[in-house]
Amino acid sequence: MKIYNFLKTYIGPTFGLIASLCSIVSLILLFVNNKLALIVALSFFCIALFIILCGIMIGINKMIKDNSAEEYKRIASFFSYQSSDGVKSTFEVFRM
Repeated sequence: MKIYNFLKTYIGPTFGLIASLCSIVSLILLFVNNKLALIVALSFFCIALFIILCGIMIGINKMIKDNSAEEYKRIASFFSYQSSDGVKSTFEVFRM
């Protein structure tokens, strides 16, 4: 369900815009020479894939930033207590 929400939120508007542009471009290409139409369609397809890929990368980046308010994300924490004489102790924290 998370993937569906991700696609709907970040990829949906981009995909809708590209689909609309494809329909307009295909209507225009009906009246153009075959070789020119092929070149235009292929270049438009490559540009559309690049735009969708950028949308996915922006969405992933935004999700990562929204999930963490800190500059880094904690993966693991290690705590260490040491006492050499039984009275005084030292406490150390290691974080990744």
